[in-house]
Amino acid sequence: MMDILIKNAIIVTVNKEREVIFDGALVVKDNKIADIGNSKEIESKYTDVKKIIDAKGKVLFPGFINTHNHLFQTLLKGLGDDMVLKDWLETMTFPAANYLEPKDTYDAAMLGCIEGLRSGITTMVDYMYPHSKPGLCDGIIDAYKELGIRGILGRGCMNTGAQFGVHPGIMQDVETVEKDVRRLFEKHHNTENGRIKIGVAPAAIWSNSQEMLEMLWRVVKEYDDALFTVHISETPFDREAAKELHGQYDIDVLEKLGILGPNVLMVHCVYLTEKDMELTKNTI
Repeated sequence: MMDILIKNAIIVTVNKEREVIFDGALVVKDNKIADIGNSKEIESKYTDVKKIIDAKGKVLFPGFINTHNHLFQTLLKGLGDDMVLKDWLETMTFPAANYLEPKDTYDAAMLGCIEGLRSGITTMVDYMYPHSKPGLCDGIIDAYKELGIRGILGRGCMNTGAQFGVHPGIMQDVETVEKDVRRLFEKHHNTENGRIKIGVAPAAIWSNSQEMLEMLWRVVKEYDDALFTVHISETPFDREAAKELHGQYDIDVLEKLGILGPNVLMVHCVYLTEKDMELTKNTI
């Protein structure tokens, strides 16, 4: 017996041939797609089904992936819309993050993920960089597990950047960050049948020391399926602040430290130069 049969849908398969099946159907057993094809053929083949969904007039496709999100900021929506990024971080995000509790990150993640699910997002990559108190990442992971969404939690960090407006209350030293990163990997990575994964997410090149970046990369390389994600060149300020702290622009810092490869997810990348784009080819 099959669990679910969805029929009469336009199915966007996203297979290698990018096939689209008009008047398509699929069947689900034990939460996995068991078969897919023409509605008439699938219906005649599977007559013993617990639930049938008529999707006439609807499009069926794999869930979207949100590759970059700060779920805690769901609580800050609408605040600071008239500010440039640097001012918004200094006066809104960093101060607010200093008061976060695990219950806050759980509530924010529940709200943000539900919004995503209603828009067809089934995989969420969260970038949780401020840590004023222990357990903030766990609140987000608890929401992932409760909702059934596929979630990657990027454990972020900042250990410098006061000169650029980073609130001291959300900075952590390298030893503290490494201890918690390893705890999260040991407790949550590949749990829920592989649905939950842990990664690392330094907030920015200009808010993390070389020692911190090297430690995070070292930990990530211990796992075959762990992600290293980082903000890169979101604004001209990002580039200049990275150069002031490290003596190089942000992507150049990554190249120097060997932090390039298929498990590196660079986000924003608004102000990349031609040279930067050549370097980013190594992340594919």
